[in-house]
Amino acid sequence: YELHDHVDFDVWYESHLAAELADRCPAGRVLRRRAAWLLGCWVAKVSDTMRPSAYRLLIGLLEEPDACVQLAAVGGLRALVE
Repeated sequence: YELHDHVDFDVWYESHLAAELADRCPAGRVLRRRAAWLLGCWVAKVSDTMRPSAYRLLIGLLEEPDACVQLAAVGGLRALVE
């Protein structure tokens, strides 16, 4: 069962995912890592209007002290670029 076809990604990105990526709380590292990974997995659903925001948020994650978050951000950026 694929949620990919049943979720309005633009709305979900703006209302939830972008907020999780922008949060800098140390306790939210796991959520930021998963949000970056998810953004890379759903790259086909990222519209042209959302791409600048997605790039900005993922590049911001490269400054995280946690290497796992940085690697997830790199993976998300790679998926967006390809």
